[in-house]
This record gives sequence, structure tokens and C-alpha cells, in this order.
Amino acid sequence: MGLNKFEIIMFWSEFICILFYGLFVEFGDGAKTNSTVEADANAATLMVNHYPMYMDIHVMVFVGFGFLMSFLKNSSWTAIGFTYLIACWSIQICILMTGFWRNVTAQYMQKGGFEKIQLDLNYLILGDFGAAAVIISFGAILGKCSLFQLWVLATIEMVFYTLNESIATVIFNVKDIGGSMTIHTFGAYFGIVASYFFQNEAALKDKDKKF
Repeated sequence: MGLNKFEIIMFWSEFICILFYGLFVEFGDGAKTNSTVEADANAATLMVNHYPMYMDIHVMVFVGFGFLMSFLKNSSWTAIGFTYLIACWSIQICILMTGFWRNVTAQYMQKGGFEKIQLDLNYLILGDFGAAAVIISFGAILGKCSLFQLWVLATIEMVFYTLNESIATVIFNVKDIGGSMTIHTFGAYFGIVASYFFQNEAALKDKDKKF
């Protein structure tokens, strides 16, 4: 697919994403104009306890992973650009999909109906976690596929990543410290499975080691 066509797809995808945020997302405690004193206090506590962790994860996704992918011989520079673009997209849709599946699992466990996603620091951290899982999967397929294919893969992976994460943490109440199961293991195995569909025969026959 040509770059111009991909730009059009990205434009309309972002438009739909913004529309979904307007319909199904609202700011959480501390960011609303009519928030209470208790809500402001909870938001302040959340910032003190979790903001350093959020910054560490954010730097890991965009600096650590971004430049880690430059190890490829033939795709080192494009890998950095692809990682930045796909990570931004993954964070956006991860927040939406996490909120959706959290509502579904709450409905399943009869803990309430569907509610708007409360966008706060916790959801921003969850978005970074999702982007990390996608970029881990990239390690198996970068250099074998186009930017559009990476974008499709990230979009599909976010659906199943957030479903898996919601089932594990909400229904089974799994304590996944550091995301070893829901992030690293899921991302690694998803990338391995995806690599089977990207020029696997060409990689086996390649004599110039471009794959």
C-alpha cells in the first residue's frame, strides 16, 4: 500500500478514535471543573504515588523500545519511526478497548452497568502497557512487513491484549507484577504467531540475510 493511502487511513482512523473519545470517555477525578474536594484529594494522591511510574513506563516505550528496535541491519531508522507512530496509535485504542472490556467484565460479574471511561493516570499507564505489548511483538516482524501491516497488527493485537488483560486482572484477580504474563509473554507469543504470516518462506530461502 502506498504512503498516501496509508495517510488517508490514518486520518480517518484518528477521526473515528476522537469521535469515540468524545462519546465514551470523560476526565477522571481532579480534571473535572465540578470535581469535589475529595476527588481532588484522590487525584493528588494518585499523582504522587503513580506519576513517577507513568513517566518511567512512557520513557521505556518511546525511548527504550524505540531505539532498541534499531538493531535491524536494513530497517534501523525506519524501525524507530514505525515504533513511535504505532506506539501512539496503540496507546489511544488501548485506553478505549480496556474501558470497553472492563465494562463487559463488570457486567459479567454483575458489578454494575456500562459507564463512561474515566480517563485518569491509571488509564494512561494501562495505555502504555498495551503499547509495550505491541512493540514487544514488533521484535519478531520488523523488517518483514510494511507500516500498514504493522498498523493492522497493532489494532488487532490491542483487541485481544485488552480482553486477555481484563479477564486475568478483573475476573481471575491475577496479580501480574511487572506485566510478565499480560504484557511480555502475551506480546512475545503474539509476535511469534504473527511472524508466521509475514514472508516466512522468503526468510527460510534468503541467502543475503535480509529477512
